[in-house]
Amino acid sequence: MEVLITFTEVIKCPPGKNKANMKKAVLLFSFFLTLSLASKAQIQLWGMSGGGGASSEGVIFKCTPSVSSISTVLSFGSDSGARPFGSLIQGADGYMYGMTLSGGTSNDGAIFKCTASGSLTTMASFNGKNGSSPYGSLVQGTDGNLYGMTVNGGPFDSGEIFQCTPSGIINPIVYFNGEGGIYPYGNLIQGADGNLYGMTMYGGGEADSGTIFKCTTSGVLTTLVNFNSRNGGFPYGSLIQGTDGNLYGMTLYGGASDSGTIFKCTTSGVLTTLVNLNGSTGCYPYGNLIQAFDGNLYGMTETGGAYNGGTIFKCSTTGVFKAIVDLNDTTGQNPLGSLMQASDSNFYGMTSSGGGRSGSGTVFQYTPSGNFTVLDRLIGAIFACSPVRQYGNLLEVNPVLGINTISTTSKTLVYPNPASNTLNVLIDIQATSNTGVIKIIDITGKEVLSKNVNISNGQLSIDISAIANGMYFAEVVTNKSKEAFKFVKE
Repeated sequence: MEVLITFTEVIKCPPGKNKANMKKAVLLFSFFLTLSLASKAQIQLWGMSGGGGASSEGVIFKCTPSVSSISTVLSFGSDSGARPFGSLIQGADGYMYGMTLSGGTSNDGAIFKCTASGSLTTMASFNGKNGSSPYGSLVQGTDGNLYGMTVNGGPFDSGEIFQCTPSGIINPIVYFNGEGGIYPYGNLIQGADGNLYGMTMYGGGEADSGTIFKCTTSGVLTTLVNFNSRNGGFPYGSLIQGTDGNLYGMTLYGGASDSGTIFKCTTSGVLTTLVNLNGSTGCYPYGNLIQAFDGNLYGMTETGGAYNGGTIFKCSTTGVFKAIVDLNDTTGQNPLGSLMQASDSNFYGMTSSGGGRSGSGTVFQYTPSGNFTVLDRLIGAIFACSPVRQYGNLLEVNPVLGINTISTTSKTLVYPNPASNTLNVLIDIQATSNTGVIKIIDITGKEVLSKNVNISNGQLSIDISAIANGMYFAEVVTNKSKEAFKFVKE
């Protein structure tokens, strides 16, 4: 068993042949070329560390699991932002976007963008009034703006929801004040209905145990759920929206054993506890769930399991739970972030301790067939830092063109996924015509289906019965925009 990355801790965090047609043709060709190249390229994962680097204030790193290679993309400094704790996202323009907990002009954190070559631009700095101390990640809305949350700042110093324009103007749209929750540590998602959804760790009623909320992009906040410990409490991570349209998430504490819960919540606020976590299942989950290609939910717990080092688990959307890996000092343990599933169908994640020489965490791979691999020991030497507890998740980037591998976003709901005969797509896409084109490509870059579709209501039903089993990339193109996603045929 090899170790891909070993982390070393500096800080601890609290719980017509005209130009237009020609451009369209070039973009469409580039998309398919990207998919073809990506299928032949090695998987490359990008992530962030809250410490280390030239100024000991954090780095962006990239690693290639197949060759056990890791390198620093850039080091953060106080002026550009410092100590990132969330994850990177990739915007529609190809840049990677993220936030830092501190640094910037007022040392209250910053929003940045980064090219694939490691050129960093600080877009905006928080200053207390417009927010302070963002722990989570950004999300790009269908309007092109970035949205996120800060734990502190605003008139009540209890956190806020903000919008950041592409030009770097921060516009607070909600100030948390207790009643609607306070201190949000996670990130927002944009639901298929266009609303933003998220959680706060505290506030929201007499139990003061956090909330689930929805918010319009103009700042109208609605509390959907007040946690009360019995139904879960103190959620640290974020929500996801499943292919069934429901919201799924976890709480850090609460439930039958006060060790956290896995829950389902409708967009109207009906909460169902799916799993009460305990010592054997794993307990105290900090990160987010993901919904994998097989339709199941996957996640990690910080402690518990056979060695009390945390677990990796899968759970059906009806609550059938199974711990699939018991983490320990050798594999790396105490994960604080989230899993991601890459285009090779494997899962990747990070642990915050254990794993070899530095005892400061690992990057690992878990295959759908059940093989767990700790990949290499590199980060401690390269980052030259004391241990940094790893929050967030990794981002898969195409190493040839430097753009994010195609993945389904909150603009596109694909179900069922995997699918056998009919693939249903609910898509939010701009068009002045009721028709568009869908193209489906396999992982070798071969086009297997191309047809005109009616997109007048944003709903598509595609017959995929004639294509072979496997993973596919698809793109819906209209006369004004395009949306890409991936799916699995089984």
